[in-house]
Amino acid sequence: MVVNPNFAGKSAERGGAYSDLIGEMDYRVGQILDAVKAAGAEDNTIVVLSSDNATVPTLPVGAFAGGSNGPWHGDFSTPPYEGSYRTLAMIRWPGHVSSGVVTQEMLAATAWLPTFAAMVGALNLVPKDRPIDGINASALSSYGNLC
Repeated sequence: MVVNPNFAGKSAERGGAYSDLIGEMDYRVGQILDAVKAAGAEDNTIVVLSSDNATVPTLPVGAFAGGSNGPWHGDFSTPPYEGSYRTLAMIRWPGHVSSGVVTQEMLAATAWLPTFAAMVGALNLVPKDRPIDGINASALSSYGNLC
């Protein structure tokens, strides 16, 4: 975890290096969204921002520590506990996914393929000749959580 020098040391009083990384990530995601908009693809592009692991709250202050795994046991370094896998995700798809909706529904990363295939009307294109380790969770859209 290395922050670009343009962002290093900018958040010393708000979490240090961890906050510097979050600040840079926010800026970089903004650059990506600006490029999608400039390409004229804003309304037909699904953007997902997700992590692959939970936080590491046990690191010493000043290191790349930050966040909380809430009541769940485990962290980035201690799988297979639930706290090592629960993490956030955000979806942006203008006209299809409502902005500002927050849900506590759980979705495994392996569900992205069948879920997005269903959301764009291409579930029939998900391979049937092999196991697909995920489920179509597009039914969450029936109450506005996905689309």
